[in-house]
Amino acid sequence: MSGPTCVYIADRISPIEDIGDALAQYITDHPETFHPTLNIVAQSMGGLVVRSMIKHNYTDLVEAGYRIDDVVIICTPNHGTYLSHPPVFLTLLISIISLILIFAFKWIGGLFLISGTLIAFLVWNYLDIFIGGTQAQQITVFTGTNFINSLNYPDETPYGIDDANEIYRHITWSIFRGHGFLWVKLLAFFIYPFDLGEHDGFVGGWSVPLQGAKNYGPYQRNHNELLLINDLGSVDPSLDLFTELSTVRSI
Repeated sequence: MSGPTCVYIADRISPIEDIGDALAQYITDHPETFHPTLNIVAQSMGGLVVRSMIKHNYTDLVEAGYRIDDVVIICTPNHGTYLSHPPVFLTLLISIISLILIFAFKWIGGLFLISGTLIAFLVWNYLDIFIGGTQAQQITVFTGTNFINSLNYPDETPYGIDDANEIYRHITWSIFRGHGFLWVKLLAFFIYPFDLGEHDGFVGGWSVPLQGAKNYGPYQRNHNELLLINDLGSVDPSLDLFTELSTVRSI
């Protein structure tokens, strides 16, 4: 039996569903690398790639001789994120300062409002388009993501072991989410001040859980800290994760 295989795909331009298709193709093209029974662990955007691959390519994988046993998804924005929103907080701050300046200096306040707002949106476009790329635009709640809606409809966890409507009922879905401490909540506040609930610093807690999955958490770890399996603070999520991956299930 082959050991763990890590597949890393770094591409911010390609749509998430295209990367999912490429991942399925990579698996089928490398039978010497992958065991016929797959356990998949994915974090953040990787979880969306895996979900897209399963939704669109799982029957092809089964026909190629594979089946997926466990899918573990960590801190994934399964229902979108406000992270790539326009800079709401910064725009509000600029507006408030501008009103004060308009009251005190008139034209200076108006100039500050126009230039400040323009700079804020230029910064947002740089972060969203040139750093986040196509994938960031696909998962932002602001534009109402067709990708997210399509991914979650009609079944958020297809081919699940308890799904009576599927031919292949193979997969146990396990979802892990974190709850960051004060500084990551402040970061989330500066990005989008109206998402005040549970948050790991990058993804709101409301976005992570899936219907039909085992939803774990929130753990007192932020977005990246849940990956630190050797950190004492991650003992609880690590035990839960390894329990899921080591559980033997009948086909």
